[in-house]
Amino acid sequence: MSAARQALLRRRMKTSGLSEEHNTHASGDTAGIPARLHPRAACLSPTQRHSLRYEAHHPGSLSDVLGLTFIFDGLVEEDRLLSAIKALVLRHEILRTTYECETGTNAPRQVIHAELPFYCEALTLTQNEARARAQKALEQPFDLERDAPLRVLMHRTNVAQLRMTLIIHHIIWDGATFDLICRELEQLYQGIQLPQVSAQYADWAEWDSREHKHDQAQAFWRSKVGGALPKLSFADCSGDLAAPEEAADRLDRTLSCGRDLVTLATAHRVTPFKAFMACWAYVLWQHAPQKELSLGTTVLNRAAPQIQKTIGNFANHIPLRFQIAGTPVSEQFIPAVSQEVDAAFAHSDLPYEDICKLAGCDDPARGPQLFDSLVVFIPSGTQGPQLTDVSCDWERLHTGATQFPLVPLGLEVFVHGRGQEALFQVEATYARRRFDHTKIETLLNNLEAAIKAAAQQVW
Repeated sequence: MSAARQALLRRRMKTSGLSEEHNTHASGDTAGIPARLHPRAACLSPTQRHSLRYEAHHPGSLSDVLGLTFIFDGLVEEDRLLSAIKALVLRHEILRTTYECETGTNAPRQVIHAELPFYCEALTLTQNEARARAQKALEQPFDLERDAPLRVLMHRTNVAQLRMTLIIHHIIWDGATFDLICRELEQLYQGIQLPQVSAQYADWAEWDSREHKHDQAQAFWRSKVGGALPKLSFADCSGDLAAPEEAADRLDRTLSCGRDLVTLATAHRVTPFKAFMACWAYVLWQHAPQKELSLGTTVLNRAAPQIQKTIGNFANHIPLRFQIAGTPVSEQFIPAVSQEVDAAFAHSDLPYEDICKLAGCDDPARGPQLFDSLVVFIPSGTQGPQLTDVSCDWERLHTGATQFPLVPLGLEVFVHGRGQEALFQVEATYARRRFDHTKIETLLNNLEAAIKAAAQQVW
């Protein structure tokens, strides 16, 4: 194993085993994250800066708004559950953080409040009324200068069913946040005393801005994106050109080829994430054959032990660029994709904004120019809060906006279970200006065919 590969594996602390985009940190000593000097203010993290820049150019945007409805069947005490949420907010400063410019400057910063009330309602409604009210609340943008980044709706639909909707701004949410919130709510609901959070998000933001210079990552990404911008796979696609810029629909599908994907990954000694990315790249090549393919993914830079249980957005988008000579052959293409993913993840600490600057395309008013599809794997650990003698199901609401700001096509893959029994549920959110339902159906059909064919070494 090469030294670079060994270094990459050492950095992957607590990987899920299914998706290597989680829990990576490309550089820096993470032995200690000290408390920041100012208890009520901190600099922005790169993710916060990117989110605020986007919203400054797209006021009223819903692209960073997330809605989750948890459906509890059993005897749940609303007051007790609400107390658990309030305790969660007190534990995690990011849930009571707003954003403002420092006096006399144009530099935005985090403002951490000792208390910050969040919107909460508790009503008795029919299921249809509850769904409609949750959807209406979801479609209200956040004012990040004033609002808490969380809204809570408690809707009692019968004696034994409670629907709890959490509406959250992505500025405080990444792929690990779901499990963190659910597990802490379980314990807080039961009255369990939790240990103090090791490092708050604002502490990490200050530490990260001070400690990480990103010299190696700068050189790597300059070599990857410093030339001409890539020709994007869906540049020639068009849908409803009269649709608003952010308008999007969503198509959900559980892959019928889950076993084939696991078999393919096992045969090549890669994760299902890498095998999926190779097959998706092949679909893009079928759609628009070219010598280089560019697509995006998301990395969670959560390797520091102190932030493993910190709520906040530690995600970073990175582009992946795959060279193709002639017709791709799975036997060679999957290992090549694996190597490219490893190299990109080893330098994933350079903020997406900085990667865009190196490519000369750092304009928040425009859509991404380094990729036009983005794939995110979300591994096992997506159970809602498990309360005693209560079953819990959950669903993700759709805002009607692109899930990742102005990315024409976002594929979020929720992985349930492990091994041959794993289920892969794809949520494809697509811009209506670029695609229609039929085109997305065709792309997903082609993806399933590519996975099955690769598992049989057909391509």
